[in-house]
Amino acid sequence: VANSVLVVGTHGSTGYATSVTYNAVAMTRIADITSNPGPDYYISLWYLANPASGSNTLTANTATGSVGVQAVVLTDARQTVIPDSSATDNPTGSDTSRTVSTTVATSPCFLVGMCRHEGGTTQGVGAGTTQISILNLVQLIRSTATVSTGAQSLIHTTDISSKPYAVVASFAEFGVAPPAAATRPAFLLNFV
Repeated sequence: VANSVLVVGTHGSTGYATSVTYNAVAMTRIADITSNPGPDYYISLWYLANPASGSNTLTANTATGSVGVQAVVLTDARQTVIPDSSATDNPTGSDTSRTVSTTVATSPCFLVGMCRHEGGTTQGVGAGTTQISILNLVQLIRSTATVSTGAQSLIHTTDISSKPYAVVASFAEFGVAPPAAATRPAFLLNFV
């Protein structure tokens, strides 16, 4: 799909996804996070620019156990310097609401994150955040609107105070030039 980015979140209880492909094309890993102490779940975020349209196969591999997969296609997305920024969040304490932030380099951007609270029976989101999907209490979330440069965040919540962890990345809109200085760079799919 022209000017789109496929963003895939993977999670497993025995290890990280070792590779992800879409239509037999390798996806690029953005970041990994697991609980500390733990581990309880291993979470990764992946992307592919201009994924093929039509009915195609999305495959996530792991060395042991099984892996859950959640995905979203961002349309009208920049095709270079992907992602615009990314960050992981793995605090030592527990809470019922957690803000996970990244420093956005280019405006406007959308934020996408994969997150989990270890406890609780209900996972949710806070202001400015939309839940795309949830599988095994792991959420794929995104910003409700584009965000500007600087520290920007998504909020994930749970009903019982517990250990949160997350990975978040920003994706610039198509036609937005990358920043001059080098910086690190819809529809829903649910797979088990």
